[in-house]
Amino acid sequence: MDLLGILQDLAVPRPNGSAALDATRERLVALLEGTGVSVSVEPFIVRPHMQALVGLALLALAVGVVLAVRGRRLGIALLLAALIPAIYLLEFERGYPVVSWLGQKPAYNIVVDWSPGAAGDPGSGTEERPLVILAAHYDSKTEVFDHRARQPIYSAAPGAMAALLLVALLGLAAEHVGALGCFTRGPGRTGLLAVAVAATAVIALLAFSFAGGHLLPRKSPGACDDGTAVAILAGLAADLPSLGLSGTDVRIILFTGEEVNCQGSAAYVAGHPELADRARKGTVRVINLECLGGEGELSYSRAGGTFLRRYAASAELVGMIDQALAEHGSPPLKPAPFSYDGARSFMAAGVPAVTVCQVRPDHGDSYHNAGDDLSKVVPGEMERVLAVLKTTLQLIDRVRG
Repeated sequence: MDLLGILQDLAVPRPNGSAALDATRERLVALLEGTGVSVSVEPFIVRPHMQALVGLALLALAVGVVLAVRGRRLGIALLLAALIPAIYLLEFERGYPVVSWLGQKPAYNIVVDWSPGAAGDPGSGTEERPLVILAAHYDSKTEVFDHRARQPIYSAAPGAMAALLLVALLGLAAEHVGALGCFTRGPGRTGLLAVAVAATAVIALLAFSFAGGHLLPRKSPGACDDGTAVAILAGLAADLPSLGLSGTDVRIILFTGEEVNCQGSAAYVAGHPELADRARKGTVRVINLECLGGEGELSYSRAGGTFLRRYAASAELVGMIDQALAEHGSPPLKPAPFSYDGARSFMAAGVPAVTVCQVRPDHGDSYHNAGDDLSKVVPGEMERVLAVLKTTLQLIDRVRG
């Protein structure tokens, strides 16, 4: 299969909720059906404007805190300040749509099932037979700041939220505690306002990071994030019958909604509670693919999760992939930092998982902007990764099948 040709069709901006993403899904389904495997689409409701809506809501609340402190309406200031971390945590940690329900739309994950001995028949496997899930995402996103540039903003945001709460609490306490009266007048009150304004400036940067990509005229084609991984998995689907697997089922999932807080993988795991049962039996594992096909060594994310929850990558899977790399004369996976990606949804359900990615040597991050185009793809790199994945499946089949 011509992986570069597949990628050329994929590498157009395809944000969640767009007609371009729908067209991409239709092309992928037709392509996969042409390989003879079983293909289905699983619907869910995506909130495509989640980050932008949350960012704007947090900014509005922060401005409200400043105005309430200035007007000495400190009870209101405390309420607004408390809503900021509450909305952030409910939306990003719990996936609860406090404000992001606005503009929600139907979305679809693409699922390929293959079982040895009856290729293309998802019913030919059993829950007792080992299952390997390989995943990637076919949506793209455009942001103002790249991964490295936005990190200081994300790191400062919790402190800014805490500062707004502290300002409101101090101001409210000063109304009733004489010893804190300095915060109700003169330099003390000015200082509280200054802290509130500074914290609001950080929240404004966070909101701009979340929503600013909508303002950019040039959008990300999403070539390496995550078009290359999708093309690789399409090639794998075509090659499954020739791998000689005897006791392992394979499922390929192409998620959408990944670039909006991994909604697609979360919806998939929520809709498949049997995965947690299979994880307890040790019959399921997940390999997630991100940002492949470019320069740099193959790596794995040491952990995945959210701001508050971290899950370690599966050491067993890392070992299997390292063994496959060795058979192809390549160095072992290089540990990479914590990542926010679709693997976390499986990890949270107790399913062993790992994200395989690529770290560019100069870390010249071109993801989530117009620089993530076909020029970043190294000839032959997708084919190399595909070969390693096929060997990995064969190794797992020998051990677990």
